[in-house]
This record gives sequence, structure tokens and C-alpha cells, in this order.
Amino acid sequence: MRNLSRLIILKTFDAAILGGGTSGCVVANRLVNAGLSVCLVEAGPDYGPYSSGRWPREILDGKVSPVRTHDWGYHNTNKAGKDIDDLRAKVIGGCSAHNQCAALWPPAEDFDSWGSGWTYSELFPLIQRIEKVDSESATPFRGKSGLLETRMLGREYLTGWRKLFAESVAASGFSWLKDLSCSIPGEGWGFMHRNISREFVRLNSAFAFLDPVRESPNLTIISRTVVDKITMKGSRATEALCLTRSENDSVSTSSIEASKYILSAGVYGTPTILLRSGVGPKEDLSRNGIRENLDLPGVGKNLQDHPNIPLQFKPTDLGREMINDESKVAFASSAIVRARSSVRAEHSFDLHLIPTSGRISGDICYGTIVEDMAPKPRGVITIRGKDPNLPPLVDFRFFSDGEDAAVLSSGLLLARRIWETEPANSLVEKEILPGKSQDLLQYVESNNSTYHHPCGTCKMSSKDPEAVVDLTGLVNGTENLYVADASIIPVIPRCNINLTCFLIGLKIGEKVLENI
Repeated sequence: MRNLSRLIILKTFDAAILGGGTSGCVVANRLVNAGLSVCLVEAGPDYGPYSSGRWPREILDGKVSPVRTHDWGYHNTNKAGKDIDDLRAKVIGGCSAHNQCAALWPPAEDFDSWGSGWTYSELFPLIQRIEKVDSESATPFRGKSGLLETRMLGREYLTGWRKLFAESVAASGFSWLKDLSCSIPGEGWGFMHRNISREFVRLNSAFAFLDPVRESPNLTIISRTVVDKITMKGSRATEALCLTRSENDSVSTSSIEASKYILSAGVYGTPTILLRSGVGPKEDLSRNGIRENLDLPGVGKNLQDHPNIPLQFKPTDLGREMINDESKVAFASSAIVRARSSVRAEHSFDLHLIPTSGRISGDICYGTIVEDMAPKPRGVITIRGKDPNLPPLVDFRFFSDGEDAAVLSSGLLLARRIWETEPANSLVEKEILPGKSQDLLQYVESNNSTYHHPCGTCKMSSKDPEAVVDLTGLVNGTENLYVADASIIPVIPRCNINLTCFLIGLKIGEKVLENI
């Protein structure tokens, strides 16, 4: 492997993977193992293999998240103009290197709507090649022979107040779920599987999938390099134009030539690279003075995420004492509730309820984050101009149909009911947010944030006229340009999506090999 801070092209590669995040590392593993010469380009730093000892502590520490030291620094606003941190990693391994390590698979029915080749039964053999679950945490929904180690952090990590919350969840009628990746029953509660080692190291995609092939002469990794655009000649991609920032902060322009190009720059990076390459809605291209190479109306559309809203309480003296006690432990797990709102009839569950503790204006508080897991609105992302360093324009269009606000309001009532049930009620003095007299719909629309699971901006479909890629990940209208990341997800699954991104990397890697 050659690791270059300043790009020197020595040959044409069989494949250029543009983005070294969760999916990109998996694609690289698959193609290198198949004997292809691969160039992997990452905008952030690459600290080498885990064994190098060069990885920053905050990236390794699975107890701390999210990590803002290796982030694009994006921000968005909600409907009321409230600032929302938009957490997107800028480091090899992508969001798997800075997130909360939630390792959940979508319920089977969520995959089944994606199209031929993407049904749960067809994908389950690939799940086995992604995940290696700890034997004590194994369930029928888990992969057992893959490269990414996972385990459930359950009852043994419950601290005092979280035990009381779990007891109130059970007392409120929710059944125990052995694995939150199950389909049936829909409602219930359980603990997250996580890609965290027994030493609490965050096991990211680079450790699991890139480290095994780092020594291969077929792999070249180019870090601290932003992909500007792809040059198109007719239906064929011919080069990727890049900006490489060196250790002394100088920038050089370079190009990468390859037989195949796989965009894995993420839900924001991939569509914006396509737009700067002249691939996208003609009105967006014209507005930014970009010559049209391919009119694809769906580029940047279909943006989805799980909107959320907090419920917060002032604690009693007992509750305050329990929160202080929790600060003395290394890690605290939580009982995650899957619930069904009173609004939708088509889903067996459409909410996550996640207990939290924190501070409001310096004062300790308890609460629950209510997550809408089946949102209906579809947003849009576009570029501000030709400069690849400009942040994208992002509009989630949350609550544009009215239903999602009602779903989250229903979730607030469910969460409030749990906290009003003993023994958790003994921890609560009064409700701070939203407050019993607050109009819930108004509160939701003014105070929402997100679960940080954006996806869908290069929709995959064989039927939708706004699809950007087909069911093999090939960009429609092109011969050799693929997408492998969260942007191809057609409908957001009802779970944390990082494991799905690992799966997308392996699936698209297989499809690239089939088309050589």
C-alpha cells in the first residue's frame, strides 16, 4: 500500500473509490481481495491501521460521542430557525469512526421494499459477511462470520436511574425484545448491539475492512483530498479531479484515472460531486453555471432523516443523586423503546424512545429523546456554487405534511406516560420541556433536531423516474460510475443506519465485480 499526502498518478487504476467512509472501506476491501488495483480517496486524515497507535483518543473511545474534532462542521436550521448540528465525519472510516456505535439491522420488511436483489432474504448472506457478533450476544438476526465485531451492552451496564426507567417501561406494558433488529413484535424494549470492543474501542469500518488489505500492493490510499468533480465524456467517467491538502497546508490539484469510479462520499458529498460534474437537475446546473453532462432530476432529492424531539424533567433529590452516581461509571447503557404512535396504521412501530440525562442552563435534568422512525417528508440538497469547499444547501422539509409533527407529539405523550409510572416517577419533580401547558404540535415544530441518519439523495430504483442509480448502484445513463453509500437508500429504514451502510458497500462492491 502507498499512502500519499500529495497525489502522484503512476498508473490508471481498475477502480477509484471516492470517499473512505463506512461504505467506501467495505468496497475497497472487496475489490482489493478480488485482485483489482484500487485508489481510495478520503477528504479527512488517515491514521493508518489500528495497530499504528496514531489514532486520536477521542476517535478510539467508544464511550464518547459524537466526535466533533473530525467533522465537516455543517449546521442546519429547523422550521423555527433553531440551529441543528449536522454531524458528518471527515476521517477515514467515516461516520463509523465518530458515531455512537449503534449496530442495528433494519426489520426485514424495510429491506423488502427496496427492489429485486435487495430483499432481506437476499441480503442476509451478506449480513453474515459484515458482522461478527459476540457469542453471548448472538441472535438469529445477527451476522456471525464477518469482520465487524459487535456485542450487546445490556443489563450489566444499566446504572441506577436507568434501571428504574427500564422497570417503568415494562410496567407500562412494553415487552422485552431480545434484539432491536427483530421484525416481530414491533413494540417493545431492549438494548442496542454496538460495534464497541470489550476495551470500549470504537470499531470503525477502517479497522474492520481496510486494515486487512492495507499491505496489499493493489491498494493506494490518498488522504486529506477533496474530490471536486468527475470528468464525463458522453456516458463514460474518465477522471476524478481532486484537491489535496498537504501537511504544510498547501493545496495541489490532481486527477485520478480509473476504469470504474465508485462514489462513496456520503449523503451530502456524493450528490454535490455529481452536480459539480454536470450530472443532476438541469435547473440546478444552469443556476450555478455548470455545463450539463447528464440531466438526472433526482440528484439531491429524496433527502430523509429521523426527526426527533426532547422531553425533559427536573429531578427530585433522589434523581439528582442517581445522575451524580452515574458520572462515576465508565459506560451506561439504556433501555431503548420501540413504540407505535397513534397516528400511523401501516407500521408495527414508528418511534424510538431513548432515555437521556443532561443539563439545561447548567441544571441537571432527565428526559427522553423521541425519534420518528418512519418520516414521510422528502427534502433536498444542492450546491451553493462550483467551489467544492462550500457547504451544501440542505432542506429536510420536516413536517411539510403535518403527519410527522403529530407522530412526535404522540411519542411525547407515550414517553410522558412512562415517566409518570413508578418507579421512574420517583425521580421526577416536574416537567421542564415541553411543559404540561405547552401546545405539543407547536413545540415539536419549534424544537426538533435529528437522529443524524441522513440518506436518500441519490435514490436507487428500477421504476422511479427520479432514481439516480439502478439496482446495481450504476448511475443511470453512465457506463462506469457507481454510488455506494447512504445516498442510494430509497426509503429510510426504521433503525440507526450505519450497519446498512456497511451492507451497501459490500453489495455494490459485488455488483461492480459482476460488471467487469
